[in-house]
Amino acid sequence: MESDEFKASSSKLETVTFSEMKHKELEALVEFTYSIDGSISSESFKKHVRPLYLAADKYEIPHLRDLCRSQLISSLNSSNALNSSNALRA
Repeated sequence: MESDEFKASSSKLETVTFSEMKHKELEALVEFTYSIDGSISSESFKKHVRPLYLAADKYEIPHLRDLCRSQLISSLNSSNALNSSNALRA
């Protein structure tokens, strides 16, 4: 992870806090981060795709961000498009 947030904190802190994420969302992020092939289980991924997208964007994880974006786009329909858009802006 190459985000400015990690670079700035890596020399000062021994602990990184992901206060914006729930426990299961963080588990999904860690699962992706430590996977050998950059993958994540389908169930965990689909369940947490919005918070994973936001975390991937914040912490500059391009592969995860792209996977999440593709999943979000493919799941859009007329009944969830507005909610999806608002959730990503929050």
